[in-house]
Amino acid sequence: VTPKEGDKEYKSESEPDDEMEDDADEFVLNPSVKPATIRSSLPAVQGSMASDINLDGPPTDILRGVSVCFGAVNDLPTLKALIKHHGGSVLGYVTKSVTHVICGHDIDSVDKSSSKIHSAAQKQVP
Repeated sequence: VTPKEGDKEYKSESEPDDEMEDDADEFVLNPSVKPATIRSSLPAVQGSMASDINLDGPPTDILRGVSVCFGAVNDLPTLKALIKHHGGSVLGYVTKSVTHVICGHDIDSVDKSSSKIHSAAQKQVP
């Protein structure tokens, strides 16, 4: 279809050489996690963590670029070591550079981690 001289549908206000403006920062995503909404589906007591985590293997870069902040979890030292062993980083609090917030999947852990979960939701962290 060829645009006609007076056809406004095909007109552009910018010159062909103008760069397109990136307005992705104008869109705000809703927080993906709301502790109150998931609370009813959680077990009351935290289960024990599997003891088969092996840090004896060679280190990898599989988690390079992943920055984790832990909430309430079982065996925190082992989980931190696992993340670091595979190239990730661990932070003690939620920042914009955090890519994941991890906590236990029981009610008590979510309650203890709620401030980190809320902070992550505000910063749109997964």
